[in-house]
Amino acid sequence: MSVLAPQTAQALVTGKQLLLQQRDPMIDYMVEEYNVESSFATLTIDELWNRQTGRLMRKDKDFQELYGALEEKEQQAWAERTMNQAILFVVCCGKNRGETFAPSEEVDIGWHLWKLYSLETEAFEMTMFGRRIHHTPADILDYRYPTRGLIPKTADTIAAMGLAIDRPLWPSNQEAKCNDDGTAGGGGYCACGSMSFYDGR
Repeated sequence: MSVLAPQTAQALVTGKQLLLQQRDPMIDYMVEEYNVESSFATLTIDELWNRQTGRLMRKDKDFQELYGALEEKEQQAWAERTMNQAILFVVCCGKNRGETFAPSEEVDIGWHLWKLYSLETEAFEMTMFGRRIHHTPADILDYRYPTRGLIPKTADTIAAMGLAIDRPLWPSNQEAKCNDDGTAGGGGYCACGSMSFYDGR
């Protein structure tokens, strides 16, 4: 993976905007479903964006491999772009049930971080889609996961939904892969999102 030159995404709907739009339903969900204290639910949702982007910068080794040599301001910009695209990936999966999607290597960093905040992201997914979006690692030996063309397909679908696709984070020549030889197994990132063979029912 190589560092990409910063480029502004189109002025369409961003992942951060969708997160802010779901604020009140997410807080209500946490209070009603898990008996979380309202003040804490409000705090954790209001700080979710800053917590996620901050964690990328402070603790994520894959993010640091790409952007760790940059100045803090530049790292912050890349962290925000990464999380914006990860959230749009989640929305793409949630709004297109039964379809198969995969993140690019760059967006996969944010996708993994998204699942780390399981309570807050459950609240987002349940209030927006009525179901969870599962992370499905490609680690079943001898199973050939449907990977060809998934990354361009995912990026094109996000764009067609009127969302702010950030094309440099979705390299068109990148394939979702499992092992280095392209076969399944080994814990690669290809089987992420609402897979047609496992869509979270």
